[in-house]
Amino acid sequence: MIQPTFRTFGEQAILIEWPFKIEIEGHNQLLTYRQLLELFNEAILETVVTYNSIAIYVKPKVDVALLIDKIRSTISLASIKSSENIKIWEVPCCYDTSFAIDHDRISEHCSISFKECVKIHTQNPFRIYFHGFYFHGFLPGFLYLGGLDPQLHVPRRSTPRIKVDKGAVAIGGMQTGIYPMQSPGGWNILGRTPISLFNPANEDCPSPFKAGDYLQFKEVSLKQFAAIEKRISRGKFILKHSIKK
Repeated sequence: MIQPTFRTFGEQAILIEWPFKIEIEGHNQLLTYRQLLELFNEAILETVVTYNSIAIYVKPKVDVALLIDKIRSTISLASIKSSENIKIWEVPCCYDTSFAIDHDRISEHCSISFKECVKIHTQNPFRIYFHGFYFHGFLPGFLYLGGLDPQLHVPRRSTPRIKVDKGAVAIGGMQTGIYPMQSPGGWNILGRTPISLFNPANEDCPSPFKAGDYLQFKEVSLKQFAAIEKRISRGKFILKHSIKK
């Protein structure tokens, strides 16, 4: 079992870190640790996870050094496993070339047809390592996904675009992701999803996704894309998910 390191993170925060590596076993340990931090809810305002760390924002007047000592002496991962259900979210994505504006670049770099690129991109679920909420991450609602097949590793564009549309599904290096809103961006765009990843009006649950869940892209046609958009506008679309066994 890998033991994390602790250090203060500003005046009223703690950073717990594991060796940096994007892999499932270490991330499971991190998420279990975060779950166990609920034992100290009376002292904690919020916890935020990344690939290999947990930032703990501490309530005013709490002694940070003393809290670190309590956490380190109390939490042991040796015999505790997370009991949370892991969800696999089914996210529709249209790979039509009208959306996949970098299809030629992706196909050429991967030395396979774009059809084969789509097949690889949709065949396995991606693990959600963490996501951006408000001021955390690249954009609010941006999902940091792991598990992209090495065949689809494509370098970021040398010159980022000034505007990338909301819902664009893209590849940047060894990662794939979805732009939750219109923004600049330098990833290679291979499709688009009609769903919204982030709703700031819903303060209790601005995103249905959580770290440790999985996301699987499901290919849809242009016609199906338009139909889903219409259902979303009418409030009649429900994002499907299954429970990982």
